[in-house]
Amino acid sequence: MNKFLEKYKEEREAGTEEFKAFGIVVDFILDENGTIDDLNIVHDYFTQDFIEESEREFEVLSKYIETSYQRNMRLAGHRESDFI
Repeated sequence: MNKFLEKYKEEREAGTEEFKAFGIVVDFILDENGTIDDLNIVHDYFTQDFIEESEREFEVLSKYIETSYQRNMRLAGHRESDFI
């Protein structure tokens, strides 16, 4: 496996958010005289990681919005059948 991709994965496993991990690895690529191909490999992986992380965040927010809406409707005296 590409050592730069390994570094990205290590950063993510350590809890570093994806943008910061990508920046750390870009600096690492520059310091180690990596190639544009190395950068492309890490960028492709980062992009997929970012998409997956975004999907998880949107799912959490969607559930929060839905439950907040339902709670507010109940507090306002609406029945479950009134919910859209």
